[in-house]
Amino acid sequence: MILNMKRIFGILSLVLIFSTYSFAQQPSMVQRGQRGYTAPMQFDNTAYIKLTDPVEETQRVLEKCVSAFNLDDFQKEIMKNILTKRFEDHNVILSDEDNTKDLRRKKIEAREKLFVIELETIITRDQVEQFKDMDFSETKEDKKKKKKRKRKRNKDS
Repeated sequence: MILNMKRIFGILSLVLIFSTYSFAQQPSMVQRGQRGYTAPMQFDNTAYIKLTDPVEETQRVLEKCVSAFNLDDFQKEIMKNILTKRFEDHNVILSDEDNTKDLRRKKIEAREKLFVIELETIITRDQVEQFKDMDFSETKEDKKKKKKRKRKRNKDS
């Protein structure tokens, strides 16, 4: 009886030892460096909304608006005030923790409608539509870099 127990215990311990070694290499998993490996997803727990600096944003948007709409100094100052107010209001709406996602969206849409009405006081409706379609994310440096890359690609081809 004791001999049987020792034999069973010995066999179970051997099975346990060998099973841990076999799972240590993760044979069923694709390992890093192998074909078919995809990195695990990294979740960003921070807020998906980023607050902007109103002065920098206003300056960037204003430069493009002055060149696109040929604004004079008076219109430029009014546009600067309207844009600064818009970005400050966005930051206030987005930084308020009590707002839900839907409530934030509604407040931002209401603010955008007010912004369009304010814009129509200094530029025409066609220019307002053009303003809505403009891309303000790209700066002059970005355009230069893109142009250099394009030239380099064309040169290499």
